[in-house]
Amino acid sequence: MDTEQSYLDGIRIAQGSERCAEAFREAFEKNGFSATALINDRRFSFPCLFVLAPQIKELRLYPRLNSRNLTALKIMGQFLERWKTGSEDYLSVKRNRVYTVLKWMLETGYQEDGMNEDYEQIMESAAAVLLNIYKDDSILPIIIDMIFKRGIKGHYIHDLVWSVFKLEDPRVLKLIAQRLRSPEDREAELARYLLNLDIDFDMTVSKTMGMREEPFETGIIAVTAGEMHTDVNDKERQYDSYIKWLEENDPFLYFTEDSFQYASKPVFSAIDYERKYLHKKNGTYVKQPILPSDSTENAALSAFRPLSEREKSLLSEYSFRKYARDPAQWEQWIRTPIAEQLMDARNDPGDTI
Repeated sequence: MDTEQSYLDGIRIAQGSERCAEAFREAFEKNGFSATALINDRRFSFPCLFVLAPQIKELRLYPRLNSRNLTALKIMGQFLERWKTGSEDYLSVKRNRVYTVLKWMLETGYQEDGMNEDYEQIMESAAAVLLNIYKDDSILPIIIDMIFKRGIKGHYIHDLVWSVFKLEDPRVLKLIAQRLRSPEDREAELARYLLNLDIDFDMTVSKTMGMREEPFETGIIAVTAGEMHTDVNDKERQYDSYIKWLEENDPFLYFTEDSFQYASKPVFSAIDYERKYLHKKNGTYVKQPILPSDSTENAALSAFRPLSEREKSLLSEYSFRKYARDPAQWEQWIRTPIAEQLMDARNDPGDTI
């Protein structure tokens, strides 16, 4: 048995949750204090605590639990009302003890995500608190992994996706983009969907676990076999292209606050075309209004704003490249009529819109 596994975790992993619960019951009947020591083991994991929580409650073992386990059960009580053990709020303010336990719950528990609906709710709630209250971005790879494992199974991902994009951090996009290279087609398609790379993805939630009574109505169709991209080289090219695009557009990138709760096909990040058009970098990843610095910028923006989104995309890309090639020439070009600018952009052989 792995020495970094607790005794009960070894049983749970090798023989299943039911056998783990039976083994704990047998140990308790022999010696209650020795049985309690098994769950207070420093190597004990949150999935094992979750499995044994009903017995711990039934046997009234709360006074014998160490601080980690007791705090974890109380946090569970806030996440799941029926497990509530008191009125104290453990989550609204930062506490070092709570942070340590939340991270233990997530780090030892995320690989078992999908055990049942309650467990998934606990995992996504712990992730949301760690990300959005404690600002712990070190767990981003774990959360992205959970999103994709759930997504390819048809499980609920809406709250996890909301939590990571709420950080307004481009590292989220880079971590998702890594899945574009996945040999699993459904995983790669989910990455494309989250990055808004013109793909539809079946977001219907699986009923196999009795998780949600009805499918989520997102207006999204399933990916057909003909839409799959199975060629490894094609996936690598798409990943390379996206990363290049992201690096180029980083100064103009912002997060939209879209979510599955408010949009059937949310766009989580976007390019500020006005800033890219005038080559004005944004210091944050929140959309900020542009204040023209002179009459030239004011006139250019006034002409740019009525354009269609397609025209804005085309013209801002052309303007960006023109500025990169020759800033002095760009200074003259930006003063020309908007119709001439659009004609230049459309005739540019380097543009593919």
